[in-house]
Amino acid sequence: MTDNNNNNNNSNNTILHVPITAIKENNQYSSLLFPTDKKEYETLKKDIADNGIKVPLIINSNNILLDGYTRLRIAKELQLDTVPCMVKHFNDPLEEELFILTVNAYRRHLNTAQKVDLALRVIELKSKIGKEKRMKNLVQYSNNNYDNNDSDNSDNGTAILSTENFPGKLSVIGSSMTNIGHDTAESIWKRIAKEFNVSEKTLAKGKKIKEVSGKDAKIAELWQEALQGKRSIQAVYERVKQKEARDNIKPLVNDAKMKLSTLFNGKIKILRGDFRQVLSDIPDNSIDLIFTDPPYSDNDIELVKELFLLTSRVLKPIGFLAVMYGQDHPDRFFQVFNNNNGTLRYYWCIALHLPDSNELLASKNVEIRWKPIILFQKEHYVRIDHRFKDYISEYKPIKALLT
Repeated sequence: MTDNNNNNNNSNNTILHVPITAIKENNQYSSLLFPTDKKEYETLKKDIADNGIKVPLIINSNNILLDGYTRLRIAKELQLDTVPCMVKHFNDPLEEELFILTVNAYRRHLNTAQKVDLALRVIELKSKIGKEKRMKNLVQYSNNNYDNNDSDNSDNGTAILSTENFPGKLSVIGSSMTNIGHDTAESIWKRIAKEFNVSEKTLAKGKKIKEVSGKDAKIAELWQEALQGKRSIQAVYERVKQKEARDNIKPLVNDAKMKLSTLFNGKIKILRGDFRQVLSDIPDNSIDLIFTDPPYSDNDIELVKELFLLTSRVLKPIGFLAVMYGQDHPDRFFQVFNNNNGTLRYYWCIALHLPDSNELLASKNVEIRWKPIILFQKEHYVRIDHRFKDYISEYKPIKALLT
């Protein structure tokens, strides 16, 4: 149906009315695009029903659909016989993919994550296409030199685009940095960021997220939510950094366990049971710090009373009690403290950020993303010398690592 002799990548600008049955869909090409949301789809469908298809579909010389999958679907639903098409010729399937991504990036209303995702795919395709062209030039160049018996070609290197650490440096064949008229990785990166209206920093964050999502199912799930507009790139990136922090701390924790085991071999005593019984023999004024996460329910408020009484007895002067307690009823907690604080004074409250928490307090319809750690000091009250931050948010504590 089309003239295959025209082998350039430009359309002939002629609009053809092609039977729907003659158009071939390509699952790989259609999967490159983000699905149109229901509202946008219905609006477009009504417009086509009233006014027809105003933007022609684009096919290649083999009638394979490149651009217009949503319009073709609507045309089938409306039982149209033909659709307007333009033919565009390409030399390489990679160039077809690049065209599909680019034309849709400029036409559609995309969120930031979608722009970043398309931009990264465009960068990858451009690097592949550039590398193929440079390799072809290199082969042609080498053949010409061989034919001319020119053995002194050590200064005619070819720059090959490296994608392993993109945006990165150029890998070089030969001793010079000759680029044979092609862009460097850095220039492609900067230009694509500008064309897609995202910052290079945001693009780099997206690249990092996509790398990690290939290895981590949870990050992959969060990235899909970002593509759907349910969360920001920054929120997903912070989770990636938290994952890295957790991964980095594992060997440190394991090493600390081994060192503590050696250092305190036989010197650490673990007591199991009701604290009111197993801790009753601890001498007065002998403990530097008590850290606890007591139960929060109304039925356990008596335990909080016993905790304050025990702490007031066993803490050393200026020793500390740190209590992780729920936000649901701090009023009752402090009421117990005021009535049974013994020699304790309130010192400060630390916010423990829990970004991975799925806890829901249904009675008040609150998603719990942090917990207070309330500090009390035993008299005599003094200002501590060591400065501390009252917001813990580097990563979610993993209790399994500490047991």
